[in-house]
Formats: sequence, C-alpha cells, structure tokens
Amino acid sequence: MINSTQIYASTIYYFKEDIPPNIKYQTIYRIKIGAFLNLKNANKRKEALPYKSYILKGKRYFSLYIGEYGSLSEAIEHLSDIKKISPKA
Repeated sequence: MINSTQIYASTIYYFKEDIPPNIKYQTIYRIKIGAFLNLKNANKRKEALPYKSYILKGKRYFSLYIGEYGSLSEAIEHLSDIKKISPKA
C-alpha cells in the first residue's frame, strides 16, 4: 500500500453523477494526483484499471471504479503499479 505522501496532493472525492448508466449504485472515487501520473503507462493498463480522466482548473483527476477491486485501498495499490513519481516537489 502506498502512503499519502506518494500521492501528490491526494484528495478523495465521491461524485454520484460520474457513475456510467450501465453501472448502477457503483461507488466511484475520484483521486486528485497532480501531474505526476504517467498517462502513457495508465493507458496501457486501462483494462486492468478502469478510469476516466478529467482536467479541472488545470489539475488532473482520475476516477477509480473500485467495485472490481472491492476496496479503495486495493484500487490505490493497483494505481501505484502504474504511477511515476516526479523527483521535483
């Protein structure tokens, strides 16, 4: 499990309106991770880690559909497999 310092400016949100119509009563978390996620690697893992990306006020956001993993912590563990941490603060 990655710790909170490894997710840049990590903030977790819940947005019911983001749920696709074919997923009923699915809990979706949106995680703000700044610009440090490697999007190319994320696209390679799209089937393994379903997500939608958003650009809001210059920040990059991702939604994790955690139902596939059973818990938010398990979904974040999968996220850590594809993210790259920038050495810059």
